[in-house]
Amino acid sequence: LVLSISVMEHEGAYEVAQHYHQFRWDFPTLLNGRLRLQPQILFTRTVNQGWFGVGNASAAALPADVTDPEEIHRFYQFTYTAPEARLNARLPVTESLSLMVGVHGRYVLIEPWPGSLLERQMQGVAGDRDPPLVGADDHGLMLVAAGVLWDTRDDETVTTSGMFDELSVRGGVGFTDEFLFAFGGVSANLRAYVPIAGK
Repeated sequence: LVLSISVMEHEGAYEVAQHYHQFRWDFPTLLNGRLRLQPQILFTRTVNQGWFGVGNASAAALPADVTDPEEIHRFYQFTYTAPEARLNARLPVTESLSLMVGVHGRYVLIEPWPGSLLERQMQGVAGDRDPPLVGADDHGLMLVAAGVLWDTRDDETVTTSGMFDELSVRGGVGFTDEFLFAFGGVSANLRAYVPIAGK
């Protein structure tokens, strides 16, 4: 269980800038060791997430009409909130080799600050040099992942030697009432543990 917040000061007042909370379970020996399940619930909220535009159209120069100190402070920020649930499973094949599958669901809420660049771009009034902004509405994401895991660590929690290597692929879809998009990726994580002085 992780409960984390950060507090920031702005013009003499304090506010919670970030939340990051997660509750994760681990069931390592289900079905007589043939299945390991790791369900997880997460919540993230950031009130000062940065936004400077899309790609080469991004810029950090304030428009001439932005003069209010609070607008200046929030012009390149928005509030990002995302509750999420995950379920990962490992299926041992040999003592060191396991297959992995997982499904993740997330709902993303985008809240632009009044007068911010993101709000202007969402309304289509940010200027001719900015491309049309797509995908800034609240939306859900669903992700499916699969991979292989090579684990030769001498101990999972107090590792002194061995390897922990992972190769995985993932693909998913995001959806709202207005648009549908797909995404995918490949990850390789290679870790080796070597004792430096004794164990």
